[in-house]
Amino acid sequence: MNQAERDAYNVGPWRVNRVQCFSCKAIVDSVNKNDFNYCRCGKIAVDGGSWYLRRVRKSWAKYRELSVEYADVIDVCAPIEIRV
Repeated sequence: MNQAERDAYNVGPWRVNRVQCFSCKAIVDSVNKNDFNYCRCGKIAVDGGSWYLRRVRKSWAKYRELSVEYADVIDVCAPIEIRV
């Protein structure tokens, strides 16, 4: 889905907003902007849907990031090669 299609359907830059909790091994998704979900043990939460990545965790809780961006999204932190 390119930028114009995402704008037409009100979809953000994230294709999948997902984490896996290391404590309970649960995979937690957020599919809508206000979809706030906890894992089974309650140590990790995910929010933001396709618009933003928000993680809430209890102290020292660890998780694996499984989120995926759309291919045409430019990472502002990534180095850009400029040819002259």
